[in-house]
Amino acid sequence: MTAPNVSVWVAAEEDFDRITDIVAEAFIHDPVFNYFASLRELIPKDQDTREKKNLHKWARFMLRLCVAARGRVTVIVEKQDSAPDRIVGMAQWLPPNKRLALWHVRTMFKAGIVGMIKRWGVEGLLRCGFEWLDGTHNAMVKVFREREMKSKDPDATWYLQLIAVAPECQGKGYMSKLIQEGYNNAPDEIFTLEATTAASRDKYAHLGFEAVSTLTLGNGKSDAQGLSSKGKSATGVEAYLMVKIPH
Repeated sequence: MTAPNVSVWVAAEEDFDRITDIVAEAFIHDPVFNYFASLRELIPKDQDTREKKNLHKWARFMLRLCVAARGRVTVIVEKQDSAPDRIVGMAQWLPPNKRLALWHVRTMFKAGIVGMIKRWGVEGLLRCGFEWLDGTHNAMVKVFREREMKSKDPDATWYLQLIAVAPECQGKGYMSKLIQEGYNNAPDEIFTLEATTAASRDKYAHLGFEAVSTLTLGNGKSDAQGLSSKGKSATGVEAYLMVKIPH
């Protein structure tokens, strides 16, 4: 079979269902998501569980947040002569000074935060909204000040909110193409992100990002997979804050 041609373009609303599916597939065992959702065990990939539906709702919520903040949503599309075009990856970018916080009440309600609270409860809201958003922001502010960055405000950067590639298409360089498109869109800007696994951290490092800080979530409440735990195994989940500075 001939290798498909691939293109990256800005997503349209009719792409949103496919984008949501890709994110849910890619993040089904992500430790930070597991922690947000207060999971006790990994979601089975081959079963239609409530937890899997909640993951889809979270993916749609994150997409709506990006759109409401006037972010950029891009997709990578495989093209083959014998088959219809197929979206196989996505990226969600927030422009400078468009970072989100729980106190952006109007945006949160517009994106569907009430539905997420119903699914995750107040505990999930606190973990995602305060422990994660506030924790990553404060850690990044400290890094920017210590390094005397040109902009001392990490919010004034392009932020990679989410990126995902369909599991069957991983390893083809599609993530690199999505990120490179983001660089080309804003070639002179600083970029920031949080990697939720050591493997993704290492991939971002190959694309020019530098790990500048580590944030531990759920120490005493979850194990390294983000699953609810107690005792010695409750070491928490590590996330890696990363920055790319233009050359």
